[in-house]
Amino acid sequence: MKSWEQLFKMFGFTDSTSKLYAASLEIGPSSVIDLAKKINVSRMTAYTIIENLTKEGLMSTVQKGKKTLYSAESPEQLRLFMQRRMKSMQQSVKEMEDTIAELHLLQKGDRPVVKMFEGKEGFQTILQDLINSKSKKIYEIANVDAVKTMFSDQELASFKAELSSRGIQGRAIYSSQDPKIQPRKSAQLKIIKSKEIQFSGDVLIYENRVALMTFRGKVIGVLIESEELAQTMRAVFEMAWESELVDKETKK
Repeated sequence: MKSWEQLFKMFGFTDSTSKLYAASLEIGPSSVIDLAKKINVSRMTAYTIIENLTKEGLMSTVQKGKKTLYSAESPEQLRLFMQRRMKSMQQSVKEMEDTIAELHLLQKGDRPVVKMFEGKEGFQTILQDLINSKSKKIYEIANVDAVKTMFSDQELASFKAELSSRGIQGRAIYSSQDPKIQPRKSAQLKIIKSKEIQFSGDVLIYENRVALMTFRGKVIGVLIESEELAQTMRAVFEMAWESELVDKETKK
C-alpha cells in the first residue's frame, strides 16, 4: 500500500475514496461516470465518495458548458484537512482526560446518583421516597430533638404509622433529651448515652440509598443512590448498634 493510501486510511477514508481522489488528481476535472469507471465502482458509489470529499473541502465542482465535472483539490488542501483532523483528535483526547475520573467510577461499578434538597419540603421529599421504596428495613441515626424543630408530633406520628402499615422494619439510634421517647411499631430503638457525641442531623439508610440531613442553620438534604455506599453505611450502623456508647434497646 502506498504511503498516501495509508494516510487516507488512517483518517477513516475507504480504499475507494483514496483511489477516487488520486484518480481525479491524475485525470483532472471529470464526470461521475468517468471517475466511477476509472476506479471500478458504481455511479452511486462514486457520487457518495465525491459528496464526502466535497464536504471535507477535498473536491469541488467545475461547470463546463452544461456539464458538471468534479475535480480534486490540490494535495495542499489534503494536508490542511489532516491538520484540522489532528487538532480535532487532540481536543478529543483532552476532553477524555478531563472526564477520566468519571470513567474510573464507571469501571468500578454503577456511578452513585446524588440529589440535593433544601428546607422542610426537601426533607419531606426524601421521606416520601423512603415510603415509596421497596425497602423492607430501614436504619436511622438521628437527633430527634432537632427533627422535632421541623416536624410536629402529629406529622411524625403520621409518618411512623405509614411505615408500620407497610410492614417496614426498622432500627434507630437516637440522640434525645426526652426520656419518654419510644420506638414505633415494628422498630427497635437505642439511645445514645455518651454526652460527648453531639450532632444535629439525621441519617437514613434504606434499599440502595443513603439520605443525609442537617438541621443546623440552612436545612440541607442529600440523597445518594448507591448499593455499595448503602451496604457500607449499614455495616457502620451495626457497629454503632453493638457499641457501649448506646443504651440497651428501648421497648415499646
